[in-house]
Amino acid sequence: MVYERLDTSGAYCALKPNLYSRDWKSFGTKAELKAEISNITGIDVSILDGQSPQSASVAARMFWASKRVTTRVEDTAYCLMGLFDVNLPLLYGEGEKAFIRLQEEIMKVSDDHSLFAWKGKIIDNRRKYLYTGLLANSPNCFVDSGNIAPTRKDHNSIPFATTNLGLRIELVLVPHKLQRELSIAVLDCIDSRDHGGPLGIQMQRLDVAQFTRISSDTLSTVSWENSLLEGVTLYSQVLYVRQLWKAEIFPPA
Repeated sequence: MVYERLDTSGAYCALKPNLYSRDWKSFGTKAELKAEISNITGIDVSILDGQSPQSASVAARMFWASKRVTTRVEDTAYCLMGLFDVNLPLLYGEGEKAFIRLQEEIMKVSDDHSLFAWKGKIIDNRRKYLYTGLLANSPNCFVDSGNIAPTRKDHNSIPFATTNLGLRIELVLVPHKLQRELSIAVLDCIDSRDHGGPLGIQMQRLDVAQFTRISSDTLSTVSWENSLLEGVTLYSQVLYVRQLWKAEIFPPA
């Protein structure tokens, strides 16, 4: 008899477990309850039926874990190693850095831009993040990213790399009309629900080729037919994105 808790670490496994409540009352088998499991966890039924989790986008897999609660902060990252087929040394005491390290390992085996398609959350009632990097500080940032899918690239880009200047990545930048230091970085991924253009994130230039993400609580849909882009030449360029986490204080109500 196989026992299994109803969570994202086991819901997609290839076994056919019986599911039990915490007081050991049987719910039924995973096969019988796959619709309910999919509704609770967000995991697609095809994955529960045996399709490889690797077939889902990085953002979708992060979404499955976005509401998971662990006793230790580091375990929000460590429990996802199998889901992304990566390895991490366990360093308890590093806090949220564990999740940053997890994403850095994912970048070594995947060029899926949906890894960067997340939204930062309000810290509390008066603060939100003003600057961030491309990497999220928690799976919870992917709570709205379950429908994000990568798109086929029409160009060869250089590999991601972590450097002393920041994360190196090649992206198309859509410049702001009035503020030259601001732009939208276009990701090779879409929200499959709206059938629109690629997703974009807001960036601020720090130096010649150095940037950081701003307004991380938003994701934009880029429309190539936008009249604001008329006469603008767009091309991919190599960016170095600093992993800055700085909060701003809302003005008193």
